[in-house]
Amino acid sequence: MSHPLYEVVTDEGLMRPCFKTRTGGLYSGGSAQMVENSLNIHGDVILYVGDHIYTDVSQSKVHLRWRMALICRELDEEYKALIHSRGPRATVVELINQNEVVGDLFNQLRLALQRRTKGRPAQTLAATNMDDRELIESMQKLLIIMQRLQYNLLLAQLFAQHGMSKVGEEFMAGILDHLPSILAFTSPLPNSYDRIQPNTWSGAYQCWGKENGEAHYIFYYLAMCIVIGRFK
Repeated sequence: MSHPLYEVVTDEGLMRPCFKTRTGGLYSGGSAQMVENSLNIHGDVILYVGDHIYTDVSQSKVHLRWRMALICRELDEEYKALIHSRGPRATVVELINQNEVVGDLFNQLRLALQRRTKGRPAQTLAATNMDDRELIESMQKLLIIMQRLQYNLLLAQLFAQHGMSKVGEEFMAGILDHLPSILAFTSPLPNSYDRIQPNTWSGAYQCWGKENGEAHYIFYYLAMCIVIGRFK
């Protein structure tokens, strides 16, 4: 038999080979076709319930249209954590939206400054009417706002994902306190910074020292991804 069937015959779990099932019996092994034939039911009438989805059961879902119910013991705690983090996650979404708006304004002003060097007008009348000093000052202010938004966004993400303890908050404060010495060695270029995704170390880099106000978020994010789980 390609799928041998065994009947459990003792309370200790002793099994013996069998070829036919009977009502009230306890069995191990067999196949999906054996189950359907013994119960005389087929297809989506059958609901498989278990804490694992084995390969053969998964194939039964695909080929025989069985329904599946996966029991996850950890789901209850995950659901509680999801409900608990609803507020921080809403804050994350709001901060992301704000950051996108400010980022768009910053990019418009940067483009206006680049077009001006080529003797071309900006895409908006307001940017065209600004002089170089006003453009640069506006970009500096927007960059500061973006930095603050991304800092708050990072905190909100970490709180939403990990629920940090007081010890974790103190550790983050220590990381930020030592960042100027780290930034003396490496930092991302602004034009590649926006393309860097969480958990990804990529982009163009140069040594700017601690004046680069953008780079510390990348270092900060990577450092916290590694160690923050220890401070739950």
